Amino acid sequence: MRSRLLLVGVLVAAGFVVGTGGVSSIGADRGVTVATANDENAYMALDFSDESVTGTVDEDVTVDVVTVTNRLTEPVDITVDYEVTRQGESTATTTGTDSSDMAIGTGDSFDASATFTCDSHDTYILEFDVTADGNSVYVETTDPRTVEYDVTCESST
Repeated sequence: MRSRLLLVGVLVAAGFVVGTGGVSSIGADRGVTVATANDENAYMALDFSDESVTGTVDEDVTVDVVTVTNRLTEPVDITVDYEVTRQGESTATTTGTDSSDMAIGTGDSFDASATFTCDSHDTYILEFDVTADGNSVYVETTDPRTVEYDVTCESST
């Protein structure tokens, strides 16, 4: 009896030393379908449109780029990086950033703008990316958004 008890004890101890052969991870190859929301209905909602802009030659023009609405569960800092390219006889590019000065609360919005020099009556293409950064969340656009502006630059005289 004692030898059987000793044998059981040795087998249990060996199981702890060698391991039980249990599974530590499992993988499966399964298809997943994810539906994404459009810009206006996303957690970081984006509302933007093209517009006609009038400015004065050789002076700065400011355009509204996008209104970003925070639909996340916490306040976030919002940053909009943009690039404005003038299309026409010659190409000119301006880059910049517009950021919220303070965290934007849930349900609140931030209006971002871009500034560039009015060179001539032309089409200006504006591309922008948006990021929202909070304590436990980080969201960014996966592709730049593009907006086309018809800009009329009038002489100052």
